[in-house]
Amino acid sequence: CEIDFSDQDDLLHFRLLICPDEGFYKGGKFVFSFKVGQGYPHDPPKVKCETMVYHPNIDLEGNVCLNILREDWKPVLTINSIIYGLQYLFLVTTAGAPGAGGTPVVALGHILGALGDLGLH
Repeated sequence: CEIDFSDQDDLLHFRLLICPDEGFYKGGKFVFSFKVGQGYPHDPPKVKCETMVYHPNIDLEGNVCLNILREDWKPVLTINSIIYGLQYLFLVTTAGAPGAGGTPVVALGHILGALGDLGLH
């Protein structure tokens, strides 16, 4: 992982690059934006995936379905906890995860459509 603080005067907004070295997403490069609000650590940071990816826990707008970013957030959790959670998403996917917005079906449709366009169905 790499963290990029583009604006050195604003450390509450940064980007994270995840490059899985195993699993289905091995070799991919996925960028996430973090926005840490004034309510932190009582409220979780806002995290979005900036990379277009077909993943059951990331919808087409980049919203991430990770329980610790929502209902399971606790003030004792840290940015590192979120980073570990995001890395884990690329190792073990949870099809039909709550909040995923039907992404597995949408992703499958896009993949099958792309294969059909290439004559590979």
